[in-house]
Amino acid sequence: MKNDTLFWQLTRLSQLAEADPDRVQSALDFVWEAAPDLYEDVVVSAVAHEHLSISEAVLILGKSEDEVMQQVLAFRNTHHAHPPAIEVDAKGIARLVESKVAVWEIVREYRKSGSVDSLADRYPSLTRGELVAALQFAETHEPEIERNLAEYEALVRRKQAEYPSL
Repeated sequence: MKNDTLFWQLTRLSQLAEADPDRVQSALDFVWEAAPDLYEDVVVSAVAHEHLSISEAVLILGKSEDEVMQQVLAFRNTHHAHPPAIEVDAKGIARLVESKVAVWEIVREYRKSGSVDSLADRYPSLTRGELVAALQFAETHEPEIERNLAEYEALVRRKQAEYPSL
């Protein structure tokens, strides 16, 4: 019964926001002022569900990208929101299941740019959820990812030595 009441209230509030957005915004501002932690939770949830970008959340919350990312990861863990699947192939390379992009490649690009937004530009076919999941996986599997990166760098050096004109 309680959830039914909440559902119809939120539905009607959403409809009212279309007709009278200033009135609804004023009411929400009152709620956010009374419960700033709830506002922060709503913003983090919006990022976790890809309704807001991390950079938008940074501006809204006045926090660093790393702080927001940590909150999003904590939200996903607490609310059992499952990040995109990652599997380790026969060669020991962790990859996003859907796209087969290697986690180490995402980490390498992230280290260059330092921004999930830049990653999203670099990998437009991946969702922010996939990018954040890859970065989270890398944090918890650091030795494997560092090994993958070192192997790639060694391959690049070998190829450069073989083909100096490249």
